[in-house]
Amino acid sequence: MSNSTPIGLDSPAATSSAPAVADLFPEEIAAALDEKPFRGNQIFSWVHGRRVFDFGAMTDLSKALRERLPQTFRAQSLQPSDLSNSTKAEGTYKTLFTLADGDTVESVHIQHPKHSTLCLSTQVGCAVKCSFCATGISGYARNLSAGEIVEQALHLVGSADLGERTPNIVLMGMGEPFRNYDATMKAIRLMMHPKGLGIGARK
Repeated sequence: MSNSTPIGLDSPAATSSAPAVADLFPEEIAAALDEKPFRGNQIFSWVHGRRVFDFGAMTDLSKALRERLPQTFRAQSLQPSDLSNSTKAEGTYKTLFTLADGDTVESVHIQHPKHSTLCLSTQVGCAVKCSFCATGISGYARNLSAGEIVEQALHLVGSADLGERTPNIVLMGMGEPFRNYDATMKAIRLMMHPKGLGIGARK
């Protein structure tokens, strides 16, 4: 298991209309709080770099600011609800995530001796219904937000021992990423951010 700080629990204080903190870049976080840019960088680093979603654990922030955070943002958009290992490929496991609205998506971590690959979902269900894919059978429900896509990666990275390596990312989970283009591209940019996962463009 990784030595990184685990993802914390969501706070019930924020309303359902509040943005999820993982959806936002540092400058967007600072603007929402009417704080200086460095505060946005601090909060972004806690969430995307250290994978901490418990606002109370962000100890380099003032107590007053920590108390404001759950009033401004939703801490988490999804929670892991089931984990299954592949019987055909050693080191490969699938995680079922439950979203805030009760929908579910799946992500897969594929572990190789020299690298890891995270397979992320971009939609709840899929409307394309490719003959080789079982996802379309359940039908299409909705697009995922950028934060919901990124949180899958944050959880998978936090539950794996990657050392100093960054994983490869493939968007071949549930859904068709080109039908959720804007959120998918923002998620990619969030995962590439140097204060977050820092994943290179080639990955």
